[in-house]
Amino acid sequence: MGSRGGGSRQGGGSGGGGGAGAQPLVAGNAERALDLGPNPGLKTALAAHERSIRNNHYEHARIVDGQGNVLLAKRGARDYVSFNAHEVRLMAGAHITHNHPSGAGFSGGDIKTLVEGKAAEMRAVGAVYRYSARPPSGGWPKGESVAHLSARITAAHETLLRYYVNKYLGQVRSGRISEDQAWLNASHRAMQRLAASTGIRYQRTMWAEYRGTMAIRTR
Repeated sequence: MGSRGGGSRQGGGSGGGGGAGAQPLVAGNAERALDLGPNPGLKTALAAHERSIRNNHYEHARIVDGQGNVLLAKRGARDYVSFNAHEVRLMAGAHITHNHPSGAGFSGGDIKTLVEGKAAEMRAVGAVYRYSARPPSGGWPKGESVAHLSARITAAHETLLRYYVNKYLGQVRSGRISEDQAWLNASHRAMQRLAASTGIRYQRTMWAEYRGTMAIRTR
């Protein structure tokens, strides 16, 4: 099952499914601003790139090094960006950011790309939220192949996402939330659980203009 958030693809492999471009009703947000580290050049570069792509109807990706230099800028389809082998090699130690037109969080393809690309960070942005996933503070587990690690973590993410999608779709059927809200909530809760079990450092934050709001419009 794919995520409506969209996602990354390597070598034409499968990624996330498509999704509507709606932003949900949100009650409160106590999450911290994304920790971008001490490098002001990186922080400035990521903020500028993400603001320029956050409202796009097609996915756009940037691979940015630790100094904020753009190594790759690429446009994808409505719900994924694909990377060839050369582009994947650029990801090692870099920060990958891209937009999700649906506004939802990470797909399985995004997590796969984080692990197999050996990236320092995977980021996704929408009109309202920004998402960040980084490897555990002590690094990925030793003694496990990248392929096995990737398969294990993406399978865990898939299981968690399926569980939360089913949970929130029940609220859709009862009329409590919209289907778009269900997908946004499910993708966030799945990543929170995945982070707790794997050590992945995950954050979600609102763009500044939305912080403290009780309701967010549908785009």
